[in-house]
Amino acid sequence: SVAGIGGAQEVGPLKVFMELGTNSKRSSPVKNKKLTWRNAPSEVCPSPEGGSVDVSGEASLSYAPGTSRPNVRTSQKPSDEATSQSGTRSSEWFEEDPEVLLHTLLMVPDGKNFSRGPQAPNVYLNVKQFWCDETARSVVSWGRTNPTFNFVQVTPVGLTTKLLERMKNNVMVIEVWQRMGQPGQDGLFGLVKLPLHQFFMSFRDPKITQLLLQAHYPVLGVDGYVPVIDVFSGSCRGNLRVVLAMGRSEQIVALQRARDEEFDSSPHLVRPVHMLDQQSRSQPKIKAAQVEVMREHVFVIRVEAVSGLTPLQSTVWGEADCYIQYSFPCQEAEASDSDPSLIESSVNLKPFRTTTTLCVPDPVFGHTETHVLLAPEGVPVQKLLLSSLSSRGLKSGGGVQFEVWCRYYYPNVRDQLVARGLLPLSKLCAMATMQRSHHPNEAQIFSLPLIPRTEGPTGFQPQPSGLLNVRVQYKHRPVRREGEAGRPATSRVVTLVIQVHRAAGLKAAARVISEQDEKFISFVNEGVNPFVTVQLSFLPESERRCTRSAARTFCPEFEHRVELSCDLLLHMSSGESCSLAEQLERASAVFTVWNRDVLKVSLSQPEEVMLGRVKVPLVDLLHKRTGISGWFGLYLTREHQRVLVGGLEIS
Repeated sequence: SVAGIGGAQEVGPLKVFMELGTNSKRSSPVKNKKLTWRNAPSEVCPSPEGGSVDVSGEASLSYAPGTSRPNVRTSQKPSDEATSQSGTRSSEWFEEDPEVLLHTLLMVPDGKNFSRGPQAPNVYLNVKQFWCDETARSVVSWGRTNPTFNFVQVTPVGLTTKLLERMKNNVMVIEVWQRMGQPGQDGLFGLVKLPLHQFFMSFRDPKITQLLLQAHYPVLGVDGYVPVIDVFSGSCRGNLRVVLAMGRSEQIVALQRARDEEFDSSPHLVRPVHMLDQQSRSQPKIKAAQVEVMREHVFVIRVEAVSGLTPLQSTVWGEADCYIQYSFPCQEAEASDSDPSLIESSVNLKPFRTTTTLCVPDPVFGHTETHVLLAPEGVPVQKLLLSSLSSRGLKSGGGVQFEVWCRYYYPNVRDQLVARGLLPLSKLCAMATMQRSHHPNEAQIFSLPLIPRTEGPTGFQPQPSGLLNVRVQYKHRPVRREGEAGRPATSRVVTLVIQVHRAAGLKAAARVISEQDEKFISFVNEGVNPFVTVQLSFLPESERRCTRSAARTFCPEFEHRVELSCDLLLHMSSGESCSLAEQLERASAVFTVWNRDVLKVSLSQPEEVMLGRVKVPLVDLLHKRTGISGWFGLYLTREHQRVLVGGLEIS
């Protein structure tokens, strides 16, 4: 158009050909891409929700059917050379299983200096990260130059080589749209481009990644005000305050808590949620002193043996050793000192390793580890397991990953990963869910398929080549209330497990007693009715335990299991503190075998006569990892002499 005295006069259409190439020499005409000008100020182009993009000015852009809209979305068509190069690279990528589950945090609390015309705009945000399929939208800020969005989005993403390549020299786009009066006619206000190259530089090295994931806060890609650029004029339409971070879920939650206080807004913690989260988020925080009842969850994992693993079948006898390594949740800090709504933040994965054994075709380990998780009453243990184990083996839904390692001594000493096996997280959660319907001491045996380690990317999943037998036992019990007499407010407890297996030679005890009491002669001929009581010297009388009674036998089988709670730190009535180790140095367990005369019904209670007693010192528990086990002699005191009258097998 030509600007004259009477106004603008239309001369004719102008054809424009546009192409994006790697260099200026590869330009070629773009077919079927027409860009025309029209004198229709009210013409609009579609918006993401079926609306339109309003272009201010004397004219508006319209596109021929089937053509693409330039610069509205940031997607660009690569040139032939770039396409061929990316195709070559994509063919080299293989479907890999991400080892690390990260979470991306995007926070847009507010903006400033938004201007478009005489009135303040009504704006909202559209966000779509390239590793997600869904588009997130913020609330609409109505008529404010400094709009408030309080937009928070947390998305999980697996750390893979392909993701790192996509973040290299790339950006994430936030679309700022202006809400118009008519529905479906919203206009594109501007774009905000957030660079992702910082994430590529931070996570490309596995060693640096490991150190970064151990920090308290995640890696920050953007932190501050970012300009909103008009795609048509290139001018700045305002600024958005943006926080873009990537890290573990615990790091994301820590950053959110810090920024919520900084932004002085209502708390809106958005973190990876699951069905086990408590629904009410508005409840006031529970102080640690108010948490009276805690529940202790115990997982006993016993690594039995490996069978049929091909790499071990071909190992020369005596050339190498092997061991099993796995990671399990462990609480570094006191669970009672943390926020009950974020109890999973106190749980971290800790590696555990079996003892090494000679590398034979089917090695046997027999290694047992006990894992204890402490949580407030009402918080399911599945919540702690999900928060820490869901990132292990993403394709299988997470779980405990067992690794078979071989230690070779020739030509040099080195440890080499041989195979991996996964105990699914669903199996552990099912054990905790169905624990009430099973015997509390029942253990489950799992035969885990072992996937051999392959050298380099093969592009296909190798087949299992052996089995790892693992025995898992789960049990839980309430922990005594805090603030009880003689117990410190923040004390931890350990469980002392005592088993009374069997007794033998009780006929000798019956003979010794019958020499002084003729009524006991019948028991010498028919057998005694024995039972055993267990008493620890440093626990009160109320903690005494008793086995069941056996009938008419001199060699009873009890197989009785006793679990006693022992405080790690005990406050004495004198004000002094005594540790459990100090108590065990001088403590003992007293086992007393009694006979119960059930035939005397005239008495209100059956008559009980002591058959023998054994006193076992507990100091060996401090330096023996296998505990105390074996046969111990039963003694009976008669005329100031200790007479051996039988034996008792305990552990």
